[in-house]
Amino acid sequence: MRWHRYRPGCRSASERHQRRAAINAVRALVALSLLTHAAFAGCRVSVSLGALELGASTLIVGALLSVFGVLPMLLSVPGGKWVDRIGLRLPMTAGAALMGLGVVMPVFFWSLTGLLLASVSAGLGYMSFHLGSQKAIGLLSNEHTRTAHFSLFALGFSVSGFVGPTLAGFAIDLAGHRESFGWISLSALIALAGLWRFAFPASTAPSAVPGVRA
Repeated sequence: MRWHRYRPGCRSASERHQRRAAINAVRALVALSLLTHAAFAGCRVSVSLGALELGASTLIVGALLSVFGVLPMLLSVPGGKWVDRIGLRLPMTAGAALMGLGVVMPVFFWSLTGLLLASVSAGLGYMSFHLGSQKAIGLLSNEHTRTAHFSLFALGFSVSGFVGPTLAGFAIDLAGHRESFGWISLSALIALAGLWRFAFPASTAPSAVPGVRA
């Protein structure tokens, strides 16, 4: 994957500005997605280890982990239609807020019920954010840039898939099972703060401005 240099005369100044703005928006979106996915992945680790710490059976631990995916499985299709209907800002902002506020629940309610609330909040919140971010990447891309943009997006998930569980394990060792949820929730809350400054793309097809090629 490489960035093509601008050749004089091949693009107008407005096209170059639009291309740079799209690249910057994609990079910001990847960073925000990395933060939310790190919170999601870290929460899965802390929920499973926290449940064992509370004396839950392996069946209960498995059920808690399944909650992360069962509601998104049932609601992802209507959720996608909802995103198409109302735009990107509300689903992504609400998703990050739900994750940030829900994941911190076990800090205040240290019980299996608190872990269940964290699982439900992280699953639904991440689904809402992810549906919006996927559409945003598509709106910021065209036939020339789509492959590179989605490749960068996928690379961010690889990084957060490593960072999230590592952060959870480090927080548990440093502060304890209960307190680790507070650390993890910070990742989603930072993403929420970043969304206030994010330039959401309009829900229209992108213009065909050459830019990034894979």
